[in-house]
Amino acid sequence: MRILRLMDTLLRALKKKRKLFSFILLPFSNSLNNFMIKTLPIIEPGYLFILKIFDPILNRLSKKILKFVENANPIVFQNKKEVTFKW
Repeated sequence: MRILRLMDTLLRALKKKRKLFSFILLPFSNSLNNFMIKTLPIIEPGYLFILKIFDPILNRLSKKILKFVENANPIVFQNKKEVTFKW
């Protein structure tokens, strides 16, 4: 999808040579779109299977990271110029 956005941006930026680029890039984007339509149904079941396996593990990991951030010393996250020490 990034490729398609890049092509759209390229076409807008080069308006003078738009006919030349649209002649080359638009058929490429159409073929890429057809490729994605055919490929995604093949990839999706495997992705969903992997997601079911890793989802509980990643949820536990994210909860641990959130607890760490909640319990962390706030001075660690401040800029060095803003840190004030009380002696």
